[in-house]
Amino acid sequence: MQKRLFVIGPALCICFFSSFSLAHAETEEIIFDQLITAEISVPKEVDRYTFDAEEGQKITIAAFWGSSVKESAWGGLNQFGVLQLYTQSGVLLLKLASTSRGLQWNILDDFTLPENGTYAIHISHSFSGTGSYWFGVSDPNPRSHTLSTQERTHTAFGVRGSQHIWEVNVQAGNIYAWSIQGERPFFSWIIRDPNGDIFEEREWNDHSTIAFQAEQSGLYQIALEPFYPTFFISPKQIGPFPYTLTPATTALQATVIDGDIETLYDTNLYGFFGSSGSTVTISAYWGSNAPDAGESGLHAYGQFRLLGEDGSLLAMRSPESLSRAIQSSTLNDFVLPHDGTYFVDVRHKWGTGTGTYSLGISSTLQECKPLPLTGETHGTYGVRGDRQKWIFQRTAGQELKWTYTSATFVKRWTVQNPDGTELISQDGSREFTMIITPNMSGTHTLILEDFLGNISTKQDIGPFSYVLIGAETNAPPEDALLLRYAPILHIFDDDYRPKEIAAILSESDLYKNNFIVQDQLINSNPTLSIIAHPELDTNYYLDIENAEPGNNPILPDPERFTKYQTAIYGRRTLDSASEENSTNLPLLKPNTAYTILQYWFFYPYNNFIWRHSDGTDRPGNNHEGDWEMIQLILDPETEHPLYAIYSWHWGGTVYKWEELEVTNETHPHVYVGKGGHASWGEGGVNFYVIEKQRGDITPDTSDVESIKLTSLNCDMNCENFSLLEIPENQWNNFPGIWGEPEKLFSPGSGGPFSPKFIGYGLNNPTIRWSEPIKWSNDPTPFGWSAQANSPVNLSVFDPSGNRVGANVDGTIDAEIPGLYEFVPSDDGPEYVTIFTEERLMFELQGTDVGTMDFFVSKLSEPPFDEALGMTQMNQNAMVFEDVPVSPTFIGIVSTEDDLMQIDQNGDGVLDGLHGQGDAPTLSTMIAALSDDAFHKRFRHTRHALLSQAQLIERLLQQGLHRQTVRRLTVLEKLCKMFLQDNEEVLQRIVVMQEVLEDV
Repeated sequence: MQKRLFVIGPALCICFFSSFSLAHAETEEIIFDQLITAEISVPKEVDRYTFDAEEGQKITIAAFWGSSVKESAWGGLNQFGVLQLYTQSGVLLLKLASTSRGLQWNILDDFTLPENGTYAIHISHSFSGTGSYWFGVSDPNPRSHTLSTQERTHTAFGVRGSQHIWEVNVQAGNIYAWSIQGERPFFSWIIRDPNGDIFEEREWNDHSTIAFQAEQSGLYQIALEPFYPTFFISPKQIGPFPYTLTPATTALQATVIDGDIETLYDTNLYGFFGSSGSTVTISAYWGSNAPDAGESGLHAYGQFRLLGEDGSLLAMRSPESLSRAIQSSTLNDFVLPHDGTYFVDVRHKWGTGTGTYSLGISSTLQECKPLPLTGETHGTYGVRGDRQKWIFQRTAGQELKWTYTSATFVKRWTVQNPDGTELISQDGSREFTMIITPNMSGTHTLILEDFLGNISTKQDIGPFSYVLIGAETNAPPEDALLLRYAPILHIFDDDYRPKEIAAILSESDLYKNNFIVQDQLINSNPTLSIIAHPELDTNYYLDIENAEPGNNPILPDPERFTKYQTAIYGRRTLDSASEENSTNLPLLKPNTAYTILQYWFFYPYNNFIWRHSDGTDRPGNNHEGDWEMIQLILDPETEHPLYAIYSWHWGGTVYKWEELEVTNETHPHVYVGKGGHASWGEGGVNFYVIEKQRGDITPDTSDVESIKLTSLNCDMNCENFSLLEIPENQWNNFPGIWGEPEKLFSPGSGGPFSPKFIGYGLNNPTIRWSEPIKWSNDPTPFGWSAQANSPVNLSVFDPSGNRVGANVDGTIDAEIPGLYEFVPSDDGPEYVTIFTEERLMFELQGTDVGTMDFFVSKLSEPPFDEALGMTQMNQNAMVFEDVPVSPTFIGIVSTEDDLMQIDQNGDGVLDGLHGQGDAPTLSTMIAALSDDAFHKRFRHTRHALLSQAQLIERLLQQGLHRQTVRRLTVLEKLCKMFLQDNEEVLQRIVVMQEVLEDV
């Protein structure tokens, strides 16, 4: 905004002279932004002040000479005061002189200095008199100061024209706000971003709030300038002008806030989140003037304002009458215009007093609490205007009845259908009975609205308790099937237990992932209703406090979650088998509907520990939140289980019911993997890729703890769980992540989605929630899993050049689509799993002298094994053992062949090929052939074939690739001629030819 030079006062003279004369006086250096009080005590004396400044800088000079009015307490130079401003060379720039009678003053605002140097201000009596004077000069180069986001800042503009520049370090995406209350009204504020560009510019009135959402992280500057008076009655109009900056604090909604305006020009500022169309009620009790009340409140001068996210005024309330003994203010059912942050500021109306107050802000994001269908349920309206939301599940047509009793009225009660439409709505009272007959099945919502009574005391703001009594006839029939087949879990003593989801909601913050800039905190106390909000998307996540996933994890103590109920979640649904989705499930009949029982287990944290075939335990991936499950497919006629599918990591195992360990013929046993919580049908180590790679460690009979349904007896080493049903239209609709999202350089560190949305693998997007039979038919996605044992570093490339692998600086490239996990290591095995049908190339770079083992496992569609009665993964495996390596070694393996290309010295030239297992060369393969492999009349040719193979290996070692290819062609013809069992040798020759042609 452009500022104009304007001069106010009885007289002003701006002149330029080449010479001047004055009486001698001592010189003082001006202290900027400070009211100076002095006196001309000797006739013809001149007080001289100096200051340094630069060309183009601006100053404001304000002088008060006193008053010639008889009753005035301000005697001084009066109408004879003179102020002159000189340059360093003695040129008179301007002269301010007071000539009128009465109150005398001079003002020079925003004067631009013409040159660099030392300036002088001379003050004198225009004739030969004496008297006092007061003046101030604003700082031409205002300094910046740090502004706190936590504590109040009490400060003052020193004199007229002073500017304050505040610096605050912010994080992108966060909202920052301060209320300002001061003796003088404010003229403007300007916010500059870390680049120095103007981010926001505003004009304001006598009481304002600065609020903004940072677009980038870094140091923001806030420049403040007050509005100054145009008429002086005393030196107080020169300065100082005190004010207070109060940072916003999070409002405790639905809670009575007892506040205090402790100092003059103070304000309390509260922030809360609201959504478009929701309502908020704000109630304030300012105190009583009654003689016997004894209350030191703000009384008739209390005031609150409701402000938008940018600090704009939405509503303001003060006591209706100054003369009333009891003072209060209310804003009832105000409809919020948009989603975002809102503010409420509370202050003394004029800023000139102090006092206490009580404030209530109704909740704008009411938690939906489960409502028991029977018995007493106690509820509380936190503050006046609160809405209470209760949820319950009911089948259409089944009547429900509750009785409501309270000392306070209910304005209205409403029941919403699962789709959000209104089922019934009626006026309430202190006592009434609700009779509800749902017309659709699912989760319903009961909303109770507070009556909004008058405020005569602090207690009229809240809280208000009530009781809901559910009729015994409300009790629903339990889901007998879910109870009948509830599993028994076996889990290590020190592992996390499956818990109710409150174990993460109450321990987490809800964030929005902004990817490039810092993530935005949405709610520090997420509730069921908040995470089920329909406007949330997959960018939102729950972040457990004091826990970190990834390669450098911070594991929360399992004991931290013992206060939450041990529970599993059950769900019954129907799904139809078809010829396409049941090819591997021969017990299922096409075009037949089957009952599906799903049991979901939520573990607060995943710290996977796996076992190598050498017996050592190795760390796996770590992430917050872990959803695991099993599901049963029941015979539609007998309700007897046909199949059980146990999920693990990225896939699952299909069991026939007869293959499982079962208690009382109905409760299947689940053995839980150590830390990673994979579900297995038997204890011990369950290898889920080739045997040389990883296996899940599950409890065996010696170190097992059982977790059973509450109805089953528990012994010394046992714990009961509660079986909870998953609501169809509540938290399971949360589209975000139960835990932090995957970290940039730590594949496999991200939390899971809700059960409704879980699906693994780029080429296996089947959602087990919506397509349980299709998932059971093929629970393992197509892909590749590989492990390299030291001393090598493993990298993977796809045909597009995308890479997965560790870099020298410790970062990780994770570019190949379908990457499930990659775990590097300095001295242990490195492993990777990628779900893709693309050809992959594995590169192995030596890090030391030694031998290396490398294993690749192909995960493909699992055929059903009739003999075992279960589905087994069909794994095409490549095994390379005892390969000599050095720091210059490079090995290349493609998923399209079974040979390792070897470059021993790292010069880019192929030095040899290494076969799998114990048959690394052609010559050893031919030497190992039995006589029966040769045609009888050509058995004597073994030596010729062997010589030819050894020649090929020598040519290969010398890098003579073209000659090697020609000799391979000759050997191929000889093998076809001499050998009657030549398939294995010919296959090796063909692979070597293809590899060399590529080279």
